[in-house]
Amino acid sequence: MARKTRMPKAKRTSKSPGAKSRVTANSGKVVPVVGIGASAGGLQAVSAFLDSAPSSSGAAFVLVHHLDPDHESLMAGLLDKHTDMPVMLARDRQQVEPDHVYVIPPNSYLEIKAGTLVLSEQKDRRGTRMPIDRFLRSLAADLGQNAAAVILSGTGSDGSAAVREIKESGGIVLVQEPAEAAHDGMPRSAIATGAADHVVSVAKMPDIIVNYLRHPFIQNGRAKKVPGESAKGSLDEIISVLKAHSPINFDLYKDGTLLRRIERRMALRHMESSGDYLALLKDSAGEAQHLCADLLISVTSFFRDKEAFDHLDKSVLEELVKSHSPGHPVRIWVPGCATGEEAYSLAMLVIEKISTLRKDVKLQIFASDVDERALNVARAGVYPDSIAESVSTARLKRFFIKEDHSYRVTPELRDNIVFANQNILADAPFSKLDLISCRNLMIYLTPEAQERVIQMFHFALNDDGVLFMGMSETAGNNDAMFRPLSKKYRVYKRVGTARGRAFDFPIKQRPFASAAGLSAENPLPAPGNKLADLSQRLLIEHYAPAAVLINMQSETLYFEGPTDDYLRVPSGESSRDLLAMARQGLRTRLSS
Repeated sequence: MARKTRMPKAKRTSKSPGAKSRVTANSGKVVPVVGIGASAGGLQAVSAFLDSAPSSSGAAFVLVHHLDPDHESLMAGLLDKHTDMPVMLARDRQQVEPDHVYVIPPNSYLEIKAGTLVLSEQKDRRGTRMPIDRFLRSLAADLGQNAAAVILSGTGSDGSAAVREIKESGGIVLVQEPAEAAHDGMPRSAIATGAADHVVSVAKMPDIIVNYLRHPFIQNGRAKKVPGESAKGSLDEIISVLKAHSPINFDLYKDGTLLRRIERRMALRHMESSGDYLALLKDSAGEAQHLCADLLISVTSFFRDKEAFDHLDKSVLEELVKSHSPGHPVRIWVPGCATGEEAYSLAMLVIEKISTLRKDVKLQIFASDVDERALNVARAGVYPDSIAESVSTARLKRFFIKEDHSYRVTPELRDNIVFANQNILADAPFSKLDLISCRNLMIYLTPEAQERVIQMFHFALNDDGVLFMGMSETAGNNDAMFRPLSKKYRVYKRVGTARGRAFDFPIKQRPFASAAGLSAENPLPAPGNKLADLSQRLLIEHYAPAAVLINMQSETLYFEGPTDDYLRVPSGESSRDLLAMARQGLRTRLSS
């Protein structure tokens, strides 16, 4: 009750909306922003949040919640009783100030650009509006590690698509404990993304956020020297510890990427010494697994970089399907597929092309990743209703089944894709491919690892096969293997007929790696073996029959040759059981 006795008029005398911004007074200082998303039951949750929030944290708070577009919002007045900070409806082109609370107006989208709030009118039809996602995406792009996302009570999944971008950009993500929320749909959807750093009660959130924002990693983020400089001394040892918890060789990731993610974990654990954090990793398998998950966090969406997909659709896939011979499936590989949106996007485009051109051609997409949690999402094929922002109404109707607050891919779409756990830096590639779509994976790898992957792609693609990369990636100085079809959209054609360039040469380890890491199971290949390996590969690719490697439980482990003539991927929940994949007439024989 004490909060209700405060004097809001007195506090506004020096902090009126027209007062000089603290951002201007302290030129160059970034104001951290906490984006709060809420829907049904959100007033109670936001009120509790502000009750616990200090009035001098130095951060700005922006509330984005679902409003009736035809009614005036009373939210700012209601929340004013719960904080000493000024609470106001956001205005277009308003610069955010520290220790202020801004509330989205009705019938508006709200974004932040260069520390300034930008309003636009909501023109999407009701049911497809995702104002929380839109704001949080802009927040991730604008403020990076100075951004915090808070997902509170609400129905649906608004905010879920954006929290991964907050985390990937270095910010922090907090989600209300579902059991505490009046409506747990939004919290559960955000938790399912794997991007939540804390799932806690609302009352605990402000302290977590303030401690994070006051960490030197955040405070000195734009200074010349940041905690990453001292973390470099522990980097090799940290990677060595992670080898006991992950099959991935993080030696092949760029130091900058590793250091940023390690620093972020240190800030979340309120640690300033990388030596102390190393000691924590050695003692806590849970923290090591959290760090591995953070290093693997990937941002993806349906038809990401729409113009690039439009170019691929019109300039590559059209001709690919048109010229394809019946009886030979269009074969596509999507390495680093994460939660599957890219693979499904490509499948939609090719299926549409096959239908439009009336071609009797099958589609076969192999989508792989090292992150089993992400693959489970991809295999299930269930996505939040926020995908309506990037998937057209016609495609939603044809390729998805609407469920409560989500969309499930149809069997027609799901049956064309095989999702597999694969480490692109260690496992054998797929082969005889028409298209490889590897987007936004190479940017995390060292130049040496990138070179190896490019050579692998050249080996895996058919003559004149196409490589589709991310907007920040290139095929490098490999003119003898790839020539650009579109430099702007990162589309390359395979050149050269020989598949002889070996891609499985050993990659140098960091100095800490010792001979103990080389065993009989994982020896370095002798130079003389390369020609033999190449010869065996060529013979297998051109002359070997279809083959499947299985274990004692008849679970498929590896495919080779034209297996699609004998096996199919069944619809529904994913299974690696060989008998479940067998085409009609083969199951009994295989069983016996």
